[in-house]
Amino acid sequence: MTTIGELAKAGVLQILRVSPRIRMDEGTVPVLTLDDAARGRGPTGSAAPDEDHVRIRARDIVVSQIARHPIARVAAADGPVLGPGLTVVRVDPSRTDPDFDAGWLRLGARGANLRSSTSSARFDVRRARLPRVTLAEQAEYGAAFRRLADLETALRAAQEAGDHVLTLGLEGLGAGTLRPRA
Repeated sequence: MTTIGELAKAGVLQILRVSPRIRMDEGTVPVLTLDDAARGRGPTGSAAPDEDHVRIRARDIVVSQIARHPIARVAAADGPVLGPGLTVVRVDPSRTDPDFDAGWLRLGARGANLRSSTSSARFDVRRARLPRVTLAEQAEYGAAFRRLADLETALRAAQEAGDHVLTLGLEGLGAGTLRPRA
């Protein structure tokens, strides 16, 4: 086993955190919030422009620093600026598979969530453990982790669609635009 921190020291990946100077809701730069990352959606936040922003790149791993939100998602495309409560793990894909790392980061974050006794407990990305395996083995595990992440996204979308249909039904019955069927 190794840790994300050891891989960072070896130059296999970088750990990037939000600029402490980020001024949320004061500008037009799109920002991925913790809630956005938890829901698997695009950015809803905004910030004032700043050269210290961490811009998310394709294949970056977006990880929650908050233990109660165990998130580790691989970005599909270049995108927004990283928001508070999030960390980016930027890998060298010639040395490690981002989906493999994301899967193990997710497992580490879930474990931190289970061990935390407070809602503000932090997840230390550097301490997340992962096995030392070949790049080919990482790709196999990474593909399995990616399929599970895709399933999670599809299930979340189905739940949101179902919630929307229920809301419309309740409102329609309450407003009289829908009638009960015998």
